[in-house]
Amino acid sequence: MESVLYPILLCAGSFSVSVLSGKVMFRDVYFITNNYSVRIQLGLAIFRWWRPLTRKKVNEGQYARCSRGVIF
Repeated sequence: MESVLYPILLCAGSFSVSVLSGKVMFRDVYFITNNYSVRIQLGLAIFRWWRPLTRKKVNEGQYARCSRGVIF
């Protein structure tokens, strides 16, 4: 059996990466070989890279003197 390298064509119309929101968007992607072809008109990949939030206990006596307090 011979090993034959098939020509592969990969084209992308547009590609966008948003690191802060964790999104990869792509449009009009073609993957073409001699045997088959794949076309993706619109694609979106969402990934999570933020660490989970750990809540800290707040000492209530610290904010007893003010009428309103905002804690982030």
